[in-house]
Amino acid sequence: MDEQTKPTPKKRGPKPIGEAPMTSAERQRRRRELLRAEGSKDYLLRLNGLHQEWVEILAKSSGTSGTKALQDLIEVSLDRYIGVMHRCERLREKGASDAEIEAFIKAHFLPALPPID
Repeated sequence: MDEQTKPTPKKRGPKPIGEAPMTSAERQRRRRELLRAEGSKDYLLRLNGLHQEWVEILAKSSGTSGTKALQDLIEVSLDRYIGVMHRCERLREKGASDAEIEAFIKAHFLPALPPID
């Protein structure tokens, strides 16, 4: 094969949108827009020292970043909250009183910690 008949090699990576490749900032902006379109929302969060310390311990023990450990922790907590609140809605539909629903929440969402020996 001579030089004129060689196919041109394809460039690596994603194809650019528009004339030039996107910058890192443009890719991040596009990613955030796609997440927002799916219903996600970003929140700013500040942790106090004790919370930060335990998030870092969780991150180290799970081999992830602090951000990922905090995200996982929040998702687990919110899943628990959502599960309890859905069950409260079902209890209300079945005619449960406010006192019965409150007792359910206390028993299942905010269980007492066992005493330390």
